[in-house]
Amino acid sequence: MATITCPVCGRRVTTTGASEAPSRCPACGAALLAQDDSRDDSDTRPVPLEQLPATAPPAARDSGETRDLPASALPRFVTEKTEARTAARGTARRFWGGVGVVALVALLLAVVAGAALIVNNGGLPFGQQATTPTATASAPSPSAAPATTTYKRPSLYSIAYPTGWLITERNDPPDHYSASFIDLGSGASLTVTAQRTQAYVDAATVDDQYLRSLTVKTGTNPEHVSKPEAVALAGQMWTRMSADVALVTTAGTRYAHAVVMTVNYHGSIYTIVRLVPWPEKTGAGAAFAQVEQASFKPMLATFAFLG
Repeated sequence: MATITCPVCGRRVTTTGASEAPSRCPACGAALLAQDDSRDDSDTRPVPLEQLPATAPPAARDSGETRDLPASALPRFVTEKTEARTAARGTARRFWGGVGVVALVALLLAVVAGAALIVNNGGLPFGQQATTPTATASAPSPSAAPATTTYKRPSLYSIAYPTGWLITERNDPPDHYSASFIDLGSGASLTVTAQRTQAYVDAATVDDQYLRSLTVKTGTNPEHVSKPEAVALAGQMWTRMSADVALVTTAGTRYAHAVVMTVNYHGSIYTIVRLVPWPEKTGAGAAFAQVEQASFKPMLATFAFLG
């Protein structure tokens, strides 16, 4: 007896002799080969297609091969550095978003207050003595069309000021630079401050807080505070505000019409403050107007960015 197994579909056909064996599979038509029935060919014969187990489609690639590891799986020194960088960035954003404005105003106030003390206290270098206007004095009158000297803060700005004016500086390199130009006769001062920033600072907020900080020691508030307005200077649009303020100096209370203007430029915030201390509130406006025309405006016309 011979057994014939289809090599394609696996069907087995038993015959009584090789002469009676069909040459093709009655099921699929494939050529048939005869073999001994006593041999166990279960390990090698083809498995019918209908007996194959159903297979699921290939699983999608495990995205875990490329996704970021959780922080717990990273070495501690890696997570410590990452956490430190994240904390530092958050601190910088909070500083320049809020406290930075206050700190900037405090620095600027210290510079201008120092300029006022130099004039009113008579504490001038080389034994110079400043003159202080009296209540009956006329408005200060700086020399007409004075000769000028150019001041330069490298990579930041330049400005020309009347020759003979005193210059005081308060610098904290490389982030903070301030220079005050002071007329020893009238007490008039123009201060330029450049402060490096990590983010945009609202110029109107700086102007407003500065004007308010001028009056803190007198326990008063600024009067006739103007609304923020845009003004052009050195090719940029600045935000300007003004107010009438009361100042405390070593010579007593003084009054001034103060003008503050601020701009963000190339990663720094620039603020220019000009004021003229006066013994009486009623004369402060006229004193400022005269110095504004004779000195402040010519100085501002020479201001230029260097960076």
